[in-house]
Amino acid sequence: MADYSDEPKLLGVDMADCLAEASRDLTDLYWTGPDPVEHYVRFLGWVKQALAAHPPRDPGESHRF
Repeated sequence: MADYSDEPKLLGVDMADCLAEASRDLTDLYWTGPDPVEHYVRFLGWVKQALAAHPPRDPGESHRF
């Protein structure tokens, strides 16, 4: 999540890319391919909740180390 703190919506975009890539790979490996609902939940189902729990930092906010 820290990698996406400045652009949190990119997390969803990157996870959607991972979903598409994994779906292609699994379809090539197995006759039936992945279950679409299960796959969505694994890759994207948690993103909205995670972003809500970790709102983007305010650019004017000072950082504490």
